[in-house]
Amino acid sequence: MSRYRRPQRSLWARSRNYRRLVWFAAFIAFLTYLAFNRPQQRQPPPFAVTAAPLAPPAAQSPPPQPAPRKPTLVIAKGNRLQDLPLAQNRWSEVLSARTPGKGFNAYYLDHGELERLHRAYHPYNYDKKDGSVVAWARVGEEKPSLARYADRWREAGRQIAEENSSSIRIHYNYNELKRIPAEDFAACWLGYIDIAQGGYYQFKPQGGGLARIILDRHLVSDGHAGQVPPQLWLEPGRYLLEVEYLNYRHTAEYALGLELASTRRTP
Repeated sequence: MSRYRRPQRSLWARSRNYRRLVWFAAFIAFLTYLAFNRPQQRQPPPFAVTAAPLAPPAAQSPPPQPAPRKPTLVIAKGNRLQDLPLAQNRWSEVLSARTPGKGFNAYYLDHGELERLHRAYHPYNYDKKDGSVVAWARVGEEKPSLARYADRWREAGRQIAEENSSSIRIHYNYNELKRIPAEDFAACWLGYIDIAQGGYYQFKPQGGGLARIILDRHLVSDGHAGQVPPQLWLEPGRYLLEVEYLNYRHTAEYALGLELASTRRTP
């Protein structure tokens, strides 16, 4: 009689621990699979650095021409009355000249040889047989400062006449004025001028000989009678004007005007 043999069970069926080990190994394998097969985020490719193509050099245009500068008036040293030096040896002091209520007091003088005062023949070079010119005529031609003549008016007989005039002006030939030989003639005018509007003012002299213009004791001009001094900035107000004139020709001619040149003031 055959013996009945029980079929052997597998390790899986017999061992619980084996089954646990297999399940644990399968779980670990599954996690490993997930870890290595996880989709990765793709990084964008870096920007490509390329050199920009060189543009052809642009044709250089000539630089723009600067706009012409507008002339400006600059108040610098010499353009204001207070910047000018004080006049030395003013004739008005030596003559004790008086300031008039209106117009100008004019003092007519003789700077030559007084014995010629009433002679009828002129000029000086006719007086000398060799035709030469006397010393005072030569001094006049060298055009010294009129400050050097101030002491001459202290001599007796030099002041010939005095009158009031509405303007600074003289014009005569030979000895038509007070019998003073024209080449010996000198004059000093003194009076006030009123400036109503501030601005640059221009003295406008005319004539020959020598002249000195003095405003409020400041020296504006000293030299040839016809030379035009620089423009002068004057504020509104009253100013004392003195003019000294000396002639050395057979015609005495001089006039002085004043006009407003500009009201524009720049710093």
